[in-house]
Amino acid sequence: GVLSGLTENLQAYRDALHAELTGWGQGSDIDDDNAQSDNDSSSSWELDVKFCQLRSDLDVAEQLFDGWSVKETKKVISLVGTLDQNNSNSNKSKKSKRRQRRKQQQQKNNKDDHHKKDEATTSSVADVTRYAEQLYLQATTASTTTTTSPQSPATHLSPHEWHHRLTQLTATKENNNSHNNNDTVHQKQERTVTLLDCRNVYESNIGHFRVPHADTVLTNTRKFSELPHVLVEQADRLVESDEIYMYCTGGVRCETASIFLQSLLKDKCQQKNDKATPPRVYQLHGGIQRYLEATTTMTPTNDDNERNNNNDDDCYFQGKNFVFDPRRHDPLHNGKVVGTCLVCHQPHDDYDSGAAPRQNHESRCWNCRILVLVCNDCRSKVSCWNEVNDDKPHVYCGGVDQECLHMPPVQIISGGHK
Repeated sequence: GVLSGLTENLQAYRDALHAELTGWGQGSDIDDDNAQSDNDSSSSWELDVKFCQLRSDLDVAEQLFDGWSVKETKKVISLVGTLDQNNSNSNKSKKSKRRQRRKQQQQKNNKDDHHKKDEATTSSVADVTRYAEQLYLQATTASTTTTTSPQSPATHLSPHEWHHRLTQLTATKENNNSHNNNDTVHQKQERTVTLLDCRNVYESNIGHFRVPHADTVLTNTRKFSELPHVLVEQADRLVESDEIYMYCTGGVRCETASIFLQSLLKDKCQQKNDKATPPRVYQLHGGIQRYLEATTTMTPTNDDNERNNNNDDDCYFQGKNFVFDPRRHDPLHNGKVVGTCLVCHQPHDDYDSGAAPRQNHESRCWNCRILVLVCNDCRSKVSCWNEVNDDKPHVYCGGVDQECLHMPPVQIISGGHK
């Protein structure tokens, strides 16, 4: 979850929560069925609290929450639905049913050719979803007939370990390129490395990792539950890597996604006779936020954009780190603009056109309402969602007067370049 407030109050909340966790199983007033063993040390609990800065170009009041909601959460984050046959369609929420009816009505109004295309796509998605559910269920459930244990999340790398490994990769590639191709004495064994962005398209649009001599796969999902479908489609590419480095905003999504990915790669290797060993999978501990804290030093400036005094070689994350709070993005970034305007294709990475996100001036697709990048010059020439102006062309996530992209295509950044 995310909280806003004074530093001393947030620190007090963190300390109280930490004391509750470390007191678990040590005589604290907690249900014995859920308590840890007395033999477990307090260090087995990790409380990952990130203290993030406010943006200097927005008023403080515009970046704070004006209320909060507390509710029981049985799952921190869900990747795919389980194959529980007790969950019938009658248990769907009213919101889900309304969304299904709107989707059916939209398909009904489409032209025949689009309708056939939608049917084929829906069938394909359903097949992949069933496969993903089965794979994830096998990965997270211990077998009763064999000694198979549930799949563990990928190996965690601290920000410094992550950065060091990527730097070593770059140095090895450049060193080998400096020698003659026939000079095998000085060459080190090269590794095929892939970086995997597990975030949504509107997040990676304004910031992502770019590493020389490595491919970065931008999955470009619209929501997290679409990730298994993308990973299945990209499995042939991913399985050819020696190492896969996956990342997300704070590290939470990778905990679940890495379980699925490792199981997928193992299953793929069993299908391919020429690939005996699946790639090694690592995840960035603490996510992009921790990496930026470790590699970036923020310096105050007089303009509206935060800038840092590090050079590009000190930080492989380019652009802004999208966050799900009233700031829209974290102020820690290196000043690089990696996003582009959907209309004129010029560099642009501000969804809100200089306004505070709370003011609701952001640009959104006319149809699906997903965030899109439209620069200040083009903003007055087009109409976005909830803007009634028949004289201006409508902006969709697929472009101006184009179709809505129900499944945005995967993007590959090869060697640090799109």
